[in-house]
Amino acid sequence: MISDINMHSMTCAYMQTDRLEAVNYVFISIRFGLRLFEENTVITYSDTRLPYPDHPERFDSWSMALCRESVTGRCYWEVEWVGDGGSGVDIGVTYKSISRKGDGPESAVGHNNQSWSLFCSPDYCSFWHNNIETVLPVVNISNTIGVYVDHSAGILSFYSVSDTMSLIHRVQTTFTQPLCAVFGFDRQTAVKLSRRLNNPDVLHILNPDILQPKCQ
Repeated sequence: MISDINMHSMTCAYMQTDRLEAVNYVFISIRFGLRLFEENTVITYSDTRLPYPDHPERFDSWSMALCRESVTGRCYWEVEWVGDGGSGVDIGVTYKSISRKGDGPESAVGHNNQSWSLFCSPDYCSFWHNNIETVLPVVNISNTIGVYVDHSAGILSFYSVSDTMSLIHRVQTTFTQPLCAVFGFDRQTAVKLSRRLNNPDVLHILNPDILQPKCQ
């Protein structure tokens, strides 16, 4: 349920933030259905097939939501997630050229060379890219995940955010296209788009080493 989401926000007096509005997540799976709540900042899984109009760029099989807005330069945002039992969510980024049709790996976030994903569940966490899974030794992962992208430097980092920030996984690669935020849903899961920061240099206020090239 929506009320079960821990509405944590990372606090810093120097942050100038704005919401990454879920209204931009227009390419929503019509097979499983996703619902929008709380001024379009919460996305929840629904077993009911919702009457979204057909669209050539809409996912027609996987229960996924893709952001229309591209991520360029350096950007940071936070996502609050909830899952029940073995259910989890994919929090990631993708090129807009990812396939939208069919139930193969070419259209599933993290299962192709077009996308990168952190899978989060109450008792399991892993990173996916190009259909290769990296199981992460993360214990008691926070229900708030920070995502940092430096497009030109080819850096993608995921953080567990609570009273402090800890690095979960970091990728160094070469991005050849603009990136979009993307989410994948199991049953009984939801995400809340809570915070976006276009000038991530202020993260140094919280931890001067947070953006250094290291990972756990």
